[in-house]
Amino acid sequence: MKTLLTGGSGFLAAHCLDALLKHGHNVVVTVRSHVKGQAILNAHGHPSCATLSYVIVQDIAKPDAFETAVQSTPPFDAVVHTASPFHYKSQDAQKDIIDPAVLGTMSLLTAVKAHAPSVKRVIITSSFAAMYNPYNHPEVYTEDHWNPVTLQEAMADPVQAYRASKTFAERSAWDFVEREKPNFTVTTINPPLILGPLIKGIHSKDTINTSNTQLQDLIQGKWKDGLPRTFSPYWVDVRDVALAHVKALIIPQAAQKRFIITAGTMCNADIATIVRDYLPDMGGPTQVAAYVENPGPEASLVIHTDCPIAEPGLGEVQVKLEVAGLCHSDINRVYGPLPLINKIVGHEGVGRVVKQHVVISADFVHFVPEDLPAEVIAPLLCAGITMYSALQKANLREYDWLLLPGAGGGLGHLGIQIAKQQGYRVIAIDRGPEKRELSLNMGADVFLDFETDNVVERVLESTNGSGTQAVICTSGAIPAYKQAVDCVQNVGTIVCIGVAPDNLPISPLDMVRRGLRLIGSAVGSHQQMQELMEMARKGTVKPIVQVLDFEQVDIAARRLEEGTIPGRLVLRLPE
Repeated sequence: MKTLLTGGSGFLAAHCLDALLKHGHNVVVTVRSHVKGQAILNAHGHPSCATLSYVIVQDIAKPDAFETAVQSTPPFDAVVHTASPFHYKSQDAQKDIIDPAVLGTMSLLTAVKAHAPSVKRVIITSSFAAMYNPYNHPEVYTEDHWNPVTLQEAMADPVQAYRASKTFAERSAWDFVEREKPNFTVTTINPPLILGPLIKGIHSKDTINTSNTQLQDLIQGKWKDGLPRTFSPYWVDVRDVALAHVKALIIPQAAQKRFIITAGTMCNADIATIVRDYLPDMGGPTQVAAYVENPGPEASLVIHTDCPIAEPGLGEVQVKLEVAGLCHSDINRVYGPLPLINKIVGHEGVGRVVKQHVVISADFVHFVPEDLPAEVIAPLLCAGITMYSALQKANLREYDWLLLPGAGGGLGHLGIQIAKQQGYRVIAIDRGPEKRELSLNMGADVFLDFETDNVVERVLESTNGSGTQAVICTSGAIPAYKQAVDCVQNVGTIVCIGVAPDNLPISPLDMVRRGLRLIGSAVGSHQQMQELMEMARKGTVKPIVQVLDFEQVDIAARRLEEGTIPGRLVLRLPE
């Protein structure tokens, strides 16, 4: 099979070339200069070989860039298109990143259709970036997902510019296939962060590809004071990606499909740990942390004692944690549908600003009263402020009725107390005698067990048939949202906190006909946090907390996931 390989001097293309040659292909690579072309021939030991040659394509963004390159004797059977810029140093995202990706893809496909009728397969290197949705992660990414990035977003951020370039380029390819009905099929390979060896070594540190620069930074000591943020939680070995391109050429079922190629999840701490294991003399300061292993229903949290300590950058601080709350939003990423962004979870931390152990944005740091115990403060930093903010969005007045599903949980029991301080009447919903006792002790006027009570009937009975003025759904369960619609009065408010796994069962017709107001809520402002802290100091809001040793983190997470914890869980970190 004779194959045209674009971007021949690139990191991935070098591995694709090696794989193609090993599988018996006659390969022509595109390069931007004779110097680069000759270097490829020399690197592969083929200074003049019938199975490897090159052709010059200086600017892939030109409309006729590939017209000559795709014409060959004997003719090409297939094309592998890897050429596309990948870096974050551009001053003009449109010119330097987006146009070469999109116009280069269109130029190639147009040329193949017009001048290479013998080509039956075109394999395009796309990216997981073209599928990735940072604003609304699906439970499982599939070939149907697309990054919703806009050109405006791409112009404002170099990372978004790269994601946009891959998204726009791949969409243009599929649009071309749909519109032009060419003589060839298209397959896209969509890998995440590609890591791995440079196939023939490097001539200088400046020739290292973008994805491998983080390894270079580590080895050169740029991580010695701490870990930078993980750019991508997913990775794949470059050799596997190259093999996927070759397989896509020969497997009939691969035609007209998109393929995610990944080896799994990773973070910078994993890289540092591997390097430390193999090169122990390179180690820096470490700390104890709980890592998520095997994310999903069978996940576990395993304590590691040698986790690198991150160094703060501009606008960040380091906090030595004393305690950390365990939140349901963490649990949803460990066991449930939300994707795991970092293998070390947790965001309800209380500690002192020093030069260790957790790097966070300074925008999310709040001074806390010295006279409040850390284990009391921790639940307020997420659960408390989330409920405080949600109650303000509920537009309630004194003596109004509030329906609170999940009332016996970490958010709910705090919500009851805050609501009663504002003079509202509360109908608490949860299950079991323990949650009943907690809810009533917190001040709930009515408790309903959703497993044994007819919730809608009892709510209407308690409110003289009118329903509640507002519902705050701390639970993400679909039945809770269905009950919210049935229990809220006309012109009432439903505040969404719990993340439902499916679309909400709320009809636009109901919202229009009944004048319902639906609003989402997450965390709150510094001012609201200050007001909540003052309530805690006065003792009018008292989190019910179970404090566990850090070594019990895996058991604690399981109990929280099972919904058997009344109040809030807090882990006390080791000294």
